[in-house]
Amino acid sequence: MSMEKHAEAGYLPTITAPTAMDSKRQSQNGGHKMVVMVIAASTIIQVITLIGVGWYTSNLLTKVGQGHQSHADLQTATAHSRPGINVYNVKFEEKGDIIPERIEVDVEKRIETVYGNKHHGLDQFVAVQDFKKGIMSFIVPRTKTCYVKTISTALTTEPEALKTQLDQLQNQTWPETTRATEIMVASAPVTDRSVLPAKMAELCKGLPVYWLTPASTSTRRKRQTVEVSICIRYPSTHELTQISPA
Repeated sequence: MSMEKHAEAGYLPTITAPTAMDSKRQSQNGGHKMVVMVIAASTIIQVITLIGVGWYTSNLLTKVGQGHQSHADLQTATAHSRPGINVYNVKFEEKGDIIPERIEVDVEKRIETVYGNKHHGLDQFVAVQDFKKGIMSFIVPRTKTCYVKTISTALTTEPEALKTQLDQLQNQTWPETTRATEIMVASAPVTDRSVLPAKMAELCKGLPVYWLTPASTSTRRKRQTVEVSICIRYPSTHELTQISPA
């Protein structure tokens, strides 16, 4: 019995050749499926990207909010290409460790800038000593606060002399030196920010700025906590400034 006869007898299913319309529908359905798959894949990639970017941004903002701004960021924020600024990357010993620090000296403007690293209970900071104005200002990223005080002339080295010392001590590690400690309190907000050097005005934009004054004898005696602690180091002196609650 032929194939046709089997089909007529019901033994085999009848096979109908696809028409041109059927082929067109199949082609359209396949095309639609491909478009849907491409859109789905694109959407998944976008979602993953957004999640990644969101995590990175959130993590970065959290670090900045916690005062984890990097030392390099602070240096970049105050970088100047103007000639006349002498840059020194120094090292000193402290409690058996070698601590790096950066000092910039502008003899013409009589300004010294110190970039201090966080270590041994001391805060990371950027400090500017403006000898023309007679003030020292500094920022502490951890507290997101800036401070201003008068320069301690007995504990500082003026720009001309400091440049000479640093030129002579290049590539040398400074030995550990006894610290001279100043205990200060934040007495009042700074209302006239024109007292800030240009570098500090840039760094302290949008942050609170406080005047520091020496703590009273009673405050010194009952001092139990220290809110901020920084140390400005020169080859021969170390000036430790600690801020206690008023």
